[in-house]
Amino acid sequence: MNDQFLSYLDELGPELDDPNVELKNVVAVGNLDREINLVALMIGLGLEKAEYEPEQFPGLVYRPTESRCVMLVFASGKVVVTGGKTREEDQEAFDHLKAKVEEFL
Repeated sequence: MNDQFLSYLDELGPELDDPNVELKNVVAVGNLDREINLVALMIGLGLEKAEYEPEQFPGLVYRPTESRCVMLVFASGKVVVTGGKTREEDQEAFDHLKAKVEEFL
């Protein structure tokens, strides 16, 4: 992946002496395939791990203690996962959330 990115940069023309590409954060999107009652989900996930203030942001912010990932969950069932270092880490966090949704809702 680094080689592909560096090749793309090379085509654009900037001169780079010693390019070093490091992956810091993987952002993924998922879909729970159902409408979500965000207030009920916030209570089910635990008030210490989830926050939902619809006047400020239309999604629930979930910070599970088991992961460094943070998830934004929307009433449509769409989810944005961020904070993971790999696709697998994001997928594990999403799978954990999906299991919780099925348990509580």
